[in-house]
Amino acid sequence: MCAAQPITQSIKRYFSLFIVIYLLASCGETELTREWRKYPERIANLTDTSLKSYPDALNQIRLSPADKKQYHIQINAIELNLFKALSISDCNLQRYVGERNSSLGKVHTPTNRLIYERQLLDSLNFCTSINESAHQLILTQLKTKKNNNWPAIINNYLLNSEPSTTILASSSTLLESDSTGFNASLHFIEQLTRFTQTQQAVKSDTITQFKLSAAQLYNRAFLSRLFYTLEYTSYQLNQVTWLLQKQINKQACKTNFKPVEIEYLHNVFIKYYASILQPHLTKLNRMQLQLAPKIAKLWQHSRIQQSQFGQRYLNNAHDSVFHEFELSIKNHTQNWQTLLKQCQLMPTS
Repeated sequence: MCAAQPITQSIKRYFSLFIVIYLLASCGETELTREWRKYPERIANLTDTSLKSYPDALNQIRLSPADKKQYHIQINAIELNLFKALSISDCNLQRYVGERNSSLGKVHTPTNRLIYERQLLDSLNFCTSINESAHQLILTQLKTKKNNNWPAIINNYLLNSEPSTTILASSSTLLESDSTGFNASLHFIEQLTRFTQTQQAVKSDTITQFKLSAAQLYNRAFLSRLFYTLEYTSYQLNQVTWLLQKQINKQACKTNFKPVEIEYLHNVFIKYYASILQPHLTKLNRMQLQLAPKIAKLWQHSRIQQSQFGQRYLNNAHDSVFHEFELSIKNHTQNWQTLLKQCQLMPTS
């Protein structure tokens, strides 16, 4: 008996430590985070169904980003004789050759390098003197190579730029309200999309806006948090939809008798879902409806969209998190409506 006492005390200490850690973790939760976590548990308790038999696993959500090296495109350097290039005054070539070979030009950030490449491309594409130049052949060949390289440059920027690094990162933090992050992300995506289009020369104010949008998104993980939140909320909704479907199949109110658990379910619907969770879903849906098509349009310029990660988060097709989020809301709403109608609890106008 005496030998067992230290073990018992040790167990008590570990158990006490576990309780303290649990309480501290719970204290750090916001009301919204707590209610999203508890929502399926509340419904499961009232439908007498175990969530353990739900077919999917929560730890399967949020795919890790693909290996970016796999989707990087090697760009062959365009070699020009420096002294020959500096002797060409047409198409403002001297400026770009000098900048590229300066010490500052050799350590461009991804955003500044993209701006440099775009300005050089514009100088060649919209050069009015190229056909009359004594160096027409060199300039034409350079123009062709730069245009051929442009899609690869965009691809690599979408993989390795400062803002893209935060977009392609993993997150497990619920996005509640971040209007600044939303506006910054939307602005960056719109500015970069405009920057990829080469039908006309980019203006100086467009460059300024693009640089500003990239700076505002730096180290701001709004989109990665949005991806996680859409997936997490879809999962929680689908669990409850599955539970509601089982309750609907029981036909608990077919004799016009409302079991007490139905009254409690109705209370959960009003107190937690309609009051706390549904406004959050409305906000998420409004944001993803604006962002999803723009994300898909921009990342069509990157090979990473072909990856499992890209198809899930950088696309808005059938298997994307955006499509599944909308579907989860639709199915969830329909099942609540069916159950409440079945038990004559739907509000009347």
